[in-house]
Amino acid sequence: MRVMKSDDDLIEVQMRYRPVGDVLMGSVSSDVPPEKRHREELDADTFVEWAPRHDGSRQLVGFEVLHARSRTDEFHRITALPDSVSEPAARLVSATVTDASEPLGSAVQQASDSTVEVRLGALVLDDASPIERGEADDALALAHSFRALAETLASLPAGADRARTQKLLSALAELAATLRTADGLPAPGATAAARAAIRGGLPLTDGERSILTELLTMADFPHAWVETDRRVRAFTVGLSPGGTHHT
Repeated sequence: MRVMKSDDDLIEVQMRYRPVGDVLMGSVSSDVPPEKRHREELDADTFVEWAPRHDGSRQLVGFEVLHARSRTDEFHRITALPDSVSEPAARLVSATVTDASEPLGSAVQQASDSTVEVRLGALVLDDASPIERGEADDALALAHSFRALAETLASLPAGADRARTQKLLSALAELAATLRTADGLPAPGATAAARAAIRGGLPLTDGERSILTELLTMADFPHAWVETDRRVRAFTVGLSPGGTHHT
């Protein structure tokens, strides 16, 4: 006979972090069969799985977050996740880097898995969170502009740190690819990774780094994609020899 659980009961949440891909995965101990689970894409970088409850509410049963380290905020939470699991998830991600002198494989083995107990009621939501989608054509245009920006940056004289420059170029290319295939969903994980790659040593001035950071933040909001696209294109022209910014 199945025993109904109370919202005060503790439920195990198993999490696994893969630092090479910066991917966080989680599953909630549950007897809900796969066919009754509903997958919801919160954005192009994140999905959660819900199971319906008898009272019409929903229970979290799984999740996956790309660019998890980049999406950890100053309050040590992974903002894409519900509050009940965001802090322990952030602790797992942060714990992955233990000792710079330690072999990567060893560090991953020590810090990649974690299990926490969460009150069942903290995994329940009454209403679905709305997903802000944009027009697919606007996303494609913005993707093209970010790709063109990466190509322009690659053509500039190298900065003081080639590795940092390459990291930014890769992040911009990934952002463009994600927007191109996400069917109108924003990609805040990819933009966060690109912002994290904006550091000293790039072939950009302090002012240009500040502008690029702002443009990447704007890309998280589909309603601003048309304006963001215009500004990214103007910024790219301004980086060309003899160009001036018009953002």
